[in-house]
Amino acid sequence: MADIPLLQTAGAQPVKPTKFAPFGTKRLFTGLYTYRSPLIQPGTRAEERFYGGRPDALIDGLNVEISNKNTLIRRPGYSAYTTATLPTAATSFYSFQQLNTNVTVLADTASGVYSLSPTSTTELFAKSTGAVQTTFQGVGSWMFMGDGVDLKKWNGTTVSTWGIAPPATAATLSFSAGTLNTTSTLGWSYVYCYQNATTQHISTASPVSAYSGKQTNIQVTVQGVGSADPQVGNIQIYRTNDGGATYYLLGTVPNTSTWTYVDTSADSALNTFIVAPQALANNPPPAGLTNLAFFSGRLWGSVANYVYYAAGPDTTNGSGNESFPPLNYFQFPSVVTRLVPYTNGLFVFTVDNIYVIQGNVSAAGASTAGGTVFYSLLFQSGMGVRSYNAVDTYAGVIYAFTSDNQLIAINPGSGVQCLSAGITDQLAAVNPANVSIAFLTQGFQDQALFLCDGAGSIWRCNPNQQPEGLVCWSPKATVTGGASYLSAVETSVGVHQLMVASGSSVLVRNWAVYTDNGSAYTGYATFGSIVLTQPGQLAEVQSICTEFRAVGSQPSLAILPNEISGSFTSLPQSQPDPPQLSPSQSIYSNRYYLSQCTFPTVMRHLQMKVSFATENSASEMLGYSIYGAIHGD
Repeated sequence: MADIPLLQTAGAQPVKPTKFAPFGTKRLFTGLYTYRSPLIQPGTRAEERFYGGRPDALIDGLNVEISNKNTLIRRPGYSAYTTATLPTAATSFYSFQQLNTNVTVLADTASGVYSLSPTSTTELFAKSTGAVQTTFQGVGSWMFMGDGVDLKKWNGTTVSTWGIAPPATAATLSFSAGTLNTTSTLGWSYVYCYQNATTQHISTASPVSAYSGKQTNIQVTVQGVGSADPQVGNIQIYRTNDGGATYYLLGTVPNTSTWTYVDTSADSALNTFIVAPQALANNPPPAGLTNLAFFSGRLWGSVANYVYYAAGPDTTNGSGNESFPPLNYFQFPSVVTRLVPYTNGLFVFTVDNIYVIQGNVSAAGASTAGGTVFYSLLFQSGMGVRSYNAVDTYAGVIYAFTSDNQLIAINPGSGVQCLSAGITDQLAAVNPANVSIAFLTQGFQDQALFLCDGAGSIWRCNPNQQPEGLVCWSPKATVTGGASYLSAVETSVGVHQLMVASGSSVLVRNWAVYTDNGSAYTGYATFGSIVLTQPGQLAEVQSICTEFRAVGSQPSLAILPNEISGSFTSLPQSQPDPPQLSPSQSIYSNRYYLSQCTFPTVMRHLQMKVSFATENSASEMLGYSIYGAIHGD
């Protein structure tokens, strides 16, 4: 809104009355607003009528931002996070913080998953043919990963398969003289499981063996097929009591290609506290699982239009994070693209709708049908997302770039807000399948949402720009070297950075430099159109005054009078403002007289373009003022 001089507010009068008056602003907070009539400023009619509208609004720009101080700045640069490079551009980043507080930054590429350090990139595993983007989910000291083909877990040291495939064949039995349960009347049967000796997770039990039948004074030799999975270190053997149907832990042997266990134990020696997982209870995650999330004490993921969930706290023997009962799923009408947990549910984003899964994890719920009760509801129809990367969360709010090119904010308690109305025309050309968004909070300088179109352009949006609490967009940035993906990542404990994939390099937003990986860039902002009079009147503009922080080169000024498009006319000559005083040492305060132009100085409206030189400089505009008068007919 236009600023009123302090002395005028206090009632002071000019010493020499003049027909000219200043019109301008020293608070730049409206930002970029392109989806409008260029002759109408954004805001309400009351703002325009009583407060002078919003002459700080931008209609174009490049590589500049509206700062949290309500000034126009050259955007911060992007410096290298690591001196090493990846084989191809990163498609996602993830921060894995283990229980020992170590933080590891992971990067996914088309060919493999890597851990990053300031000096190196280390491949964790090579992805299989047909794999898509890897999604990550850390739980405790384990990182779980799914890319549509590979299902992996990592403990910071070793990568192994997520889950254990169960034995395919039953154990075989043979008998010889011995002392096993001489009072048997009905006999026993056996199952066995594969066990990870490190995590203690076990597979679903094998098919049931043949019954031993009634036996007297024998011992049973149990034999089965081992697992080729390197994580399997042991075989657990389970047996029933005489004539029973429940399989209790009998013993453990090392994993070999063909293992043997000689059973000489009476029923009283069975461990009745440990029961074999049957009915596929400890099956590994379903093939193709991706879009990982953690909700209600368990891991979730999706395959096409199905959402699957792990047994989690329902698991009685083994790891709940690696056990996926086959009936734990939901089916939706269209392909699932992202799962996002919140306090009371799990949002399910599909390409065209948003659903929510809620559930009961209380004792009462767990007692129903032998497990936790979950159900799904439609949250918002006609509003979906096409990319996993097009969703992010911050402070309980979910941000998403939708399939129809809208940026929305979902507050589960209050509904959906559209944030992109002001630049709808710019975002309409973006492919929503390539978009990534990230909310970055970094000290006092950044509490904003960033949107990358996947083709080199990045926009910054502050959803709550002070002092008005408005949605404020900055003009797009074009990163030298390109930008295909971005994410807000915790790179060390308590330090969050905006990480950008730029070709095979990994860059981070850096307020200490104003270059992109060493390359300087230019920037400009176009204010307007600034409507000075209504039809039937003309404005005579004597001069324009701009104020910049005295850093780097002097910015340049150009104007476009009475047009909404076309070539701008540069105003190359200026003098310090005010000319009666010595020039300021800390501010570039310049007065540009329009008399230096070849066109008339009368007009109805104008656009004003401020340009920063191509240099490593923290250029900053503090405000501007237009000095003019009104003519009648």
